[in-house]
Amino acid sequence: MSDVPHPPFAAAPVEVAGVEARATDLILRPDRFARHFVPTLSRGAVVAAVLLVGFVGTADQIDLRMMGLGSSLQGGAESLATSWPHYLGAVGFGAPIAGLMQYWLGGAWYALRLRFCGARGASGQNARRWNIVTGAVASIASVTWLALGMIRYETPAAYAQTDDLANLIPLGVVLWSVWLSYRGAHALFDIGRWSSRFWFLAVPFLFYSAIMVGAMASL
Repeated sequence: MSDVPHPPFAAAPVEVAGVEARATDLILRPDRFARHFVPTLSRGAVVAAVLLVGFVGTADQIDLRMMGLGSSLQGGAESLATSWPHYLGAVGFGAPIAGLMQYWLGGAWYALRLRFCGARGASGQNARRWNIVTGAVASIASVTWLALGMIRYETPAAYAQTDDLANLIPLGVVLWSVWLSYRGAHALFDIGRWSSRFWFLAVPFLFYSAIMVGAMASL
């Protein structure tokens, strides 16, 4: 092995290549990504995933209220429906709290399903990390769709209340993230085949499919 030091500028292409390889594994080979990268994810990567998931979760809750599916916005909160800066400020404020809830509560639900599938002594940290990573994958589609909505619609209320069928695209990505979750569960933990198909495929697919049917019925 050569002892000749590499020039400083040689490190950047290697880092970029590493990021590209990880992204490719996450999309095309989720079991490989889960096995090799999840246990060694940096704290910064986990925090970014938590904030991304929290951002989308908070935005969804505000959108539901503006659609009339939850409690109505009143008083100063009305500005959330008419101002994109106010809307984004509120979403950004709630993102850390919502993200941490998903990290701990969602991770606990993920770990519980692992136990139902026969996993013994499973790492709770790996369960929380993989759960939040798959949630972040789905959240990327939602954030992208929100960015397009900011261009297409004058106000957050107009974006939330649109009846465009294309709004179901992010939910389709969520269904794909369910598959990622299932593949990663098998890569990281020793679980039963049929029980895992029920808890990590059938149950989430039925849940999100019900949401899609409900959304289509309201159009």
